Amino acid sequence: MRKVCLTISKKGKARFISHLDLYRAIERSLRRALLPIVFTEGYNPHPKISFLSALELGATSDCEKALLYLTEPIPPSELKERLNRFLPEDIRVEDVHFVNSGKIMADSSLFLIKIKTPPTKSREELEQALTELKKTPSFVIKRESKGKVKEINIKEFIKELKVEEFSPGETILQALILITPHGSVKPIEVVEALESFLPEIKMVSVHRKQLFLREVEK
Repeated sequence: MRKVCLTISKKGKARFISHLDLYRAIERSLRRALLPIVFTEGYNPHPKISFLSALELGATSDCEKALLYLTEPIPPSELKERLNRFLPEDIRVEDVHFVNSGKIMADSSLFLIKIKTPPTKSREELEQALTELKKTPSFVIKRESKGKVKEINIKEFIKELKVEEFSPGETILQALILITPHGSVKPIEVVEALESFLPEIKMVSVHRKQLFLREVEK
């Protein structure tokens, strides 16, 4: 059995499909391509696929990562071509490579976050707001899930936050967000925190540029 890592892009209209729908699109492509894939056991077997980090609805990506298993090796170029043949045009397999048997986990995401700012605000004012957020020891938000409210210090997950491109009224931020066993933080939550220091900003779009992985011992 061989473990394979797929790098998948999700752009255009595909930004409106959920993480579950992306999983289903890859699953359908695997079945239709008649690849020698490993299936789960049980009454309703399906291809053994695992995504390493879910992407929020509405975001685009160059680098979603999925692991699957083959019963026999296939050249990466052939695997990529056969999968793309049956995928929607806005979802593409960009890279295929075999990995060893170690456990692989997502480590961090590099996001490009486009925000709207008041046209009168200068780059210096935006940089000052970023500095103030960075200097704040903690910034606790409340997140509700399954009827429970959890307090999260988002500063624990923001490794880097800076201006990538600036123009009056619109800015692209670059954010390096950690992914840990205890959770992570969403780009919208980062923008909402920044809004405390620079009012009237609004998130326009999110794009995951890179997803960094790490291998952990079993």
